[in-house]
Amino acid sequence: MIRALGMVGALGFASTALAQDALPLVISDHGQGVRRVVDAQPFSLGEGRFEYDYVAGHPMFTRGTLVVLAVDPALARPRDAAMPVLYVGAMPLQIVAQDPSSTCVVGLVAPGVDLAAEPLFFGSTEPAERVDRARGTAERAAALAAGLKPRPAAELDAARTAASLSPRDVTDLYTLAKARVDRCD
Repeated sequence: MIRALGMVGALGFASTALAQDALPLVISDHGQGVRRVVDAQPFSLGEGRFEYDYVAGHPMFTRGTLVVLAVDPALARPRDAAMPVLYVGAMPLQIVAQDPSSTCVVGLVAPGVDLAAEPLFFGSTEPAERVDRARGTAERAAALAAGLKPRPAAELDAARTAASLSPRDVTDLYTLAKARVDRCD
């Protein structure tokens, strides 16, 4: 299990072979799962570490990017059955806030993941906490093979906020995330 702070992007989580009982890799996104990046702002925690629960190994970090995404509500709607996982490249997005209609998702991107270089997409329904390096790489490859690309540079430029957030701790980070959940309107 990886618990170091120096985690970087898709290379930062536990590397294990795909589980024998892993679900088949069929991505759910046909190009409109993520409709736009509304906001992207770097953050650095003042104290404590954030545990990235959405990948195998649960890496810990103190910084990353808070993103607000306008998404297809049919793909993002929470449900009791298996649902597609939202990815940033080869890493599941750690979703921390969502509006009731599921048109706006607020999540955390691990440090080192370049939003300009990675597609944002809804992958298969393999539970995020079971995604290891091999599965994440395979999900990303399937998305690229399906023609999904990184978001347009102009969209990312408009969404980026120069000032970095400095939440005191994880609780403050979640409070900031919840305050942004209405930005997709």
